[in-house]
Amino acid sequence: MPSLDGVPIFAVVNSKRVAVWELREQPQRLLILDIDARWPIHFSGDGRYLFADSEEGLQIWDWREQKRIQHPPLPEYLGVSRDASVIVTMNYETGQILIWDGRSLLPPEPAVPSDVNRDGAVNILDLVAAASQFGEVGSNLTGDVNGDGKVDVSDLGHIGLRLGENAAAPALDFNRLDPTISYQALSVKRQLQALAALESLSYPSRGAYIARDLLKVWLSHIEPPVTETKLLPNYPNPFNPETWIPYQLAEAAHVRIRIYDVAGHLVRELDLGTKPAGSYLSREGAAYWDGRNDVGEGVSSGVYFYTLEAGDYQKTRRMIVIQ
Repeated sequence: MPSLDGVPIFAVVNSKRVAVWELREQPQRLLILDIDARWPIHFSGDGRYLFADSEEGLQIWDWREQKRIQHPPLPEYLGVSRDASVIVTMNYETGQILIWDGRSLLPPEPAVPSDVNRDGAVNILDLVAAASQFGEVGSNLTGDVNGDGKVDVSDLGHIGLRLGENAAAPALDFNRLDPTISYQALSVKRQLQALAALESLSYPSRGAYIARDLLKVWLSHIEPPVTETKLLPNYPNPFNPETWIPYQLAEAAHVRIRIYDVAGHLVRELDLGTKPAGSYLSREGAAYWDGRNDVGEGVSSGVYFYTLEAGDYQKTRRMIVIQ
């Protein structure tokens, strides 16, 4: 049954009038619409819109505003899906059942300020996105949810309060998040600054409490920003026939790895292109060598050296191939 603010509602049609009622222990009539409507009549699942058949076909009303939604004429109305995305009508002259895109007939939903990343949901990622802009000043900042031209603890508190109202939302699986989301060094630095500002409040609001606790959870699940470029030991080592070469970058750089034999001859060059700052430790991120030279032949057993070049950084390590 459709509901308005959690209270079930229903409608009654009588003599071209529609009465909307709240279904309480003592039913309470909300209002009467003077419209030329007849059965069938339905609400959208959120209770906002009323769909009714009439002599002229489908009518859609934002009944709380007593405003009719203008749309192209549709034939005899039969029904609507709970989310109002599908509307069904019938052409009695041809006997055809017609299916319409309900969303195209309804006004666009206004943007929710707390939906910072504009993905249609308000969750911890919106708080993180705002915290990643912490301290910025200017116009068109998505993290400036209160519209005062800057991103500060007030904006984080607004988002936190909204998250507190949405306590039933499913928890995020941090292991399944896109690792590029707000993990860059500058973003993490601003998130840490945002957390420090929230923790320094003498009398934090409920929203600030929630924002503080959620930012702590977020920051506990990500690695600290990389401050030093490093070439790390390959794994496995010794290996046959493949290995992974992990590294980390303090800043974006063009990355190239050259592999040499003990005589100093170049065996293989791995040009990885330009990479952003961060850690490339897992098999998905580390450089991969399949144990072959530049012409595709498998190399023989022995000691090899690999050199990482990233900007001005250069470092060499040793690895062993065992056939």
